[in-house]
Amino acid sequence: MVEDGEAPPDAAARELREELGIALAVGRLLVVDYVSARDGHNGLLNFVFDVPVVAPDTTFDLPPDELDQASWVEAKHLERHLIPRMADRVRASLDAVRRTNAHYLDTGRAFGTAPIS
Repeated sequence: MVEDGEAPPDAAARELREELGIALAVGRLLVVDYVSARDGHNGLLNFVFDVPVVAPDTTFDLPPDELDQASWVEAKHLERHLIPRMADRVRASLDAVRRTNAHYLDTGRAFGTAPIS
């Protein structure tokens, strides 16, 4: 979550440090995913940014009060680990890495793209 006065790319870098214990430079915007309010939750925007490729043998320093485990997962196995809308968000992010456009999603479903200059 973005903290008061924090820009989304800064929040992404902070969350990587806090949740996984790794410091990475946050790059270009890949995906914006709007998730509407439901089940007692407010609506929100998820921003996904590009980061440098991380070696598969990179170890994580997980905060025990937040995460039990983290692992690398092949894109073809996302559904085994993520709810459908998050799996769709990751797939759209991987597609955006290969292209020069960002994707706009609505609850994980493609809605549009925007060129990145």
